[in-house]
Amino acid sequence: MDKLYFAYGSNLSPKKQVKEFGKEFVFVCVARLENAKICFPQYSRKNDCDVASFVCSSNSSVWGCVFKLTQDQMSKLDRQEGWKDNRPSDKNSYEKKQVRVLSSSGEELKAYPYQGNKAKPDEYKGPSEEYLTYILEGLKYRVKDGIPMHYIDEVKVQARKLGNH
Repeated sequence: MDKLYFAYGSNLSPKKQVKEFGKEFVFVCVARLENAKICFPQYSRKNDCDVASFVCSSNSSVWGCVFKLTQDQMSKLDRQEGWKDNRPSDKNSYEKKQVRVLSSSGEELKAYPYQGNKAKPDEYKGPSEEYLTYILEGLKYRVKDGIPMHYIDEVKVQARKLGNH
């Protein structure tokens, strides 16, 4: 059964999708997660840098894309993101909970993002240039579909904040 995935970090990049999954995900729409803010609070050994997550933040939104993934793609993404359904949440690298996102046309959709749960602000390194480039490429690629240009600048600012949590 297909599932909707809300990507807001490096998995927005078509290049990364092809590199990791062999093909691009099926694009559904641009969407935003309201009352949330992008941040880079936790270190990833795989990426050797701090990676994207989001925190609750009134009057802010995290922009990204909703993709339709097959069960096989979702299972592979779960492994890539260090998430197992039968493992205690504190042992997973991310939380995976269904959330409501709003499409750029105002339609409400239920989708699954991955939210980091291992913040270590005292050890902040920030995202690598390669990792940040994947995010920015993905966002820029979807400007034509409704990603606001000002949000790309916001991501750049958030990526440079130390102790971002």
